[in-house]
Amino acid sequence: MERRERTPIRTRRELTRIRRDIRGWIGWDYIAKLVKLCEEPGLILVAFMTGGRATEILELTRGHFADMGAYYEVRGMPVFKKYDVLEVYTDDEGKRRWKTELVTEYRTFPILKTEPLAKMCWDFVDEKEGKLFEFTVPGSNELWDDQYWQMYKRIADIPPPPSSLAPFYHKGPEEGQQKNIYPHWLRGMKAAQLRVEYALTPGDLMEFFRWESMEMALHYARLSSVDQAEKMMRGRERIRAVMGAPQK
Repeated sequence: MERRERTPIRTRRELTRIRRDIRGWIGWDYIAKLVKLCEEPGLILVAFMTGGRATEILELTRGHFADMGAYYEVRGMPVFKKYDVLEVYTDDEGKRRWKTELVTEYRTFPILKTEPLAKMCWDFVDEKEGKLFEFTVPGSNELWDDQYWQMYKRIADIPPPPSSLAPFYHKGPEEGQQKNIYPHWLRGMKAAQLRVEYALTPGDLMEFFRWESMEMALHYARLSSVDQAEKMMRGRERIRAVMGAPQK
């Protein structure tokens, strides 16, 4: 496998898409509505609660989940899209090239039971015996060749509820094109939720998602204007409490 270059910094096009799609934490009510609208609710639950890429979610089994008492734990979830550099060389045109090898890493993380959809997600997972998702051809037991596309179709057909933070067009806006939900947007929403509700730093998010780029973490950790206002008001109240000023 050869790649033109290997760097943790995303391209301008990729960063523009992140800026377009991730505009802050959209809220639990919105995610709960998506669960109700999806013909396979477990897809929304697992995609959001784990924050995994679609290809990673398709590898999940019942054995990846454990009840730890105060929280649920996702153990050894695969992390794709990582490469080790095997060789750096110059091609016949004098261009520098990287020969790389795809590497699978793993991440283990908690899902707090206090989160609104945690129990629903666990109930879905706990009923499974093997893989969580395997999509079969209608009328037979044969699996579709492209499992990712089947997953995408079941989510992308959901008409999203109206919201100022609803996702933009997935394929880049065309007049009259319907907005849709897609797996990677839910990954971004998980990062936004962790940032807003638990005040995880970009460094914490790098650890949670096993990212290599701080720039990527900073983009996913973006706060909406509503989030910023609430954070400022909470900070103001803390300062007033420390100073002994009456609360308003």
